[in-house]
Amino acid sequence: MSVDNLHSKIKYNQVVLLILDGWGLSPSWGGNAISMNNPKNINSYWREYPKTTLKAFEIIAGSHGKVGNSEIGHASIGCGRIVQQDIVEIDKAIQDESFMKNQSLLNLINDVVINKTTLHLVGMLSDGAVHSHIDHIFALLKTAKDQNVKNVSIHIITDGRDSEKMSALTFITKLETKITELGFNQPGSSQIAQISTIIGRYYAMDRDNVFDRTSIAYELQVLGNGTIVNSVRDAITTSYKEGIESDEFIQPFVIGNNASVVKENDSIIFYNFRSDRMRQLVRYYCDKNYLKEFIFFRKYPLLNVKCFSLTNYHLPKSVNVDVIFDSSIIDNSLASVLDNNGLSQLHVAESEKFAHVTYFLNGGRLEPFKNEKRVIIPSIKTMNNTQFPQMRTREIANAIINGINKGYDFIVANFAAVDMMGHTGDINAASEAIRITDEEVKKVVEHGLSKNCLIIITSDHGNAEQMISIKKEDRESKHTLSPVPFILIDRNNRKNLIQSALTPVNGILENIVHSKYTLADIAPTILDVFEINKPDDMTGQSLIKKLL
Repeated sequence: MSVDNLHSKIKYNQVVLLILDGWGLSPSWGGNAISMNNPKNINSYWREYPKTTLKAFEIIAGSHGKVGNSEIGHASIGCGRIVQQDIVEIDKAIQDESFMKNQSLLNLINDVVINKTTLHLVGMLSDGAVHSHIDHIFALLKTAKDQNVKNVSIHIITDGRDSEKMSALTFITKLETKITELGFNQPGSSQIAQISTIIGRYYAMDRDNVFDRTSIAYELQVLGNGTIVNSVRDAITTSYKEGIESDEFIQPFVIGNNASVVKENDSIIFYNFRSDRMRQLVRYYCDKNYLKEFIFFRKYPLLNVKCFSLTNYHLPKSVNVDVIFDSSIIDNSLASVLDNNGLSQLHVAESEKFAHVTYFLNGGRLEPFKNEKRVIIPSIKTMNNTQFPQMRTREIANAIINGINKGYDFIVANFAAVDMMGHTGDINAASEAIRITDEEVKKVVEHGLSKNCLIIITSDHGNAEQMISIKKEDRESKHTLSPVPFILIDRNNRKNLIQSALTPVNGILENIVHSKYTLADIAPTILDVFEINKPDDMTGQSLIKKLL
């Protein structure tokens, strides 16, 4: 078939984009959970249909050289351009010292100084560079010291996912050293910086409306409801002795009898730069209408606390939060262009990944477009994800199939299980997630082909293909810099089955390493299929003529 005649000869009823979260590509080896489990259906699609590899986080890693986050991956997919992480802008501002001159930051600090209130710093203490980075709290502390803030109270959220599972003491040591270097707490000094509370991200950074977790963190920081210990080291060592195997699950602790909790008229800076796992806690503080129907969880509202976020958390306009480093909504996303052309679309995910297929994919827009429908399936509420490696994979597949039957022009879905199990570091749980995802993708593909759909299989970043750290010979639970697959599946372009069977699945090492295509090419490809010209600000390229 002539590629030039593609659109005249092939008319797809619908386009279905399947994002297999955390499904990266790398050569087969002992730590590659994907190749170890030989997902026969997705492997066969790779052999039998046009495909290539896409660079993902390799070209997004910031100045720290750290792997990016799912927010950026989905934004790059949905916006047709490589979306840089907020960390890049913040790091640059720290390096050229414009951070300390940021007018929004100086205004809030000036208010604290004039009113003699306490400045509270709330965020995850980590160098993971996925949700936060320790350098950012260092810059905030330096600014507070330079501007003569008298009282700084630090509320630590421990990591254990984007950094090593039991590395909290390392970061705490660095923080305490920095506080001393800056000159806080010195004899004769009136400037005090103290660590007041500590709690794991499992509680403070829930994003799945598990309000009892968020309430534990909120009441710790506002009421001091936690176990009182003499030092932050006591909190960590006590947790480890009690069997906590990851900093993610550190229980709520108050540091000392004189810990400074958040009070009326105080100011808070939430310094995570990624929004999705901070929104819930921030709304406890700053949204007076939040959870009115769940008043049990909001017994202790602060009516006059001043809230600031390091970046734009994309909260409702009614929520009074000032932004220090603001970022605007990205215009001309795939969803907006499709909507402008009158095409209907369905966005599907389980609630753990709700943000990824909505405001991340849509370039920072909260509200759905006119012709956009969202199906968000509640994730399983559990402290141990490995107990449910399937997550909501089957329900997501069913929702996609229902969407195909209802005739949506474009369907995008996130399959979360492989990435979420990859984050646990449990290769057995990841294996089960891979198996189930492979089965459910097959159901979607077979149904889609029967309805003359074009199905695209891709991913936003790697994870499960590297579950053992080569350097430390230990479990690996973080995102990777690996490229990801891109497969175009339609019933008119299937390869010869005998030839495909003789083609080694793993014979793609050179393409994996040297791919020239990126996540930014996905949106232009989809627009090309719909015969819609891509906007000028989409820097990606269509892959249709390159693959068909």
